[in-house]
Amino acid sequence: MEEVKTIILKDVLPFVDPVARSHARRVLKDAEGYKELVIDFRGIEFMGRGFADEVFRVFQEEHPEIKITPLHASTSMLAMIRHLGGKQQ
Repeated sequence: MEEVKTIILKDVLPFVDPVARSHARRVLKDAEGYKELVIDFRGIEFMGRGFADEVFRVFQEEHPEIKITPLHASTSMLAMIRHLGGKQQ
């Protein structure tokens, strides 16, 4: 199992903010097999509830062995992650 994978959202979703569950599945496509995912929100203005739920609740419940760390997320994004039960530092 590899250690850390950093996912820069602007690289994966260059023309849209992450709002939909389909965006989350695209972002997490190759995420299995890592101990930690660092999701970099730099340059992202808005995160939709469907995206957040798919990443920080559904994926996390399916892969409890993978730590998900949001980076450069706004206060409102972090609040949404906490509300969904997502672990964050």
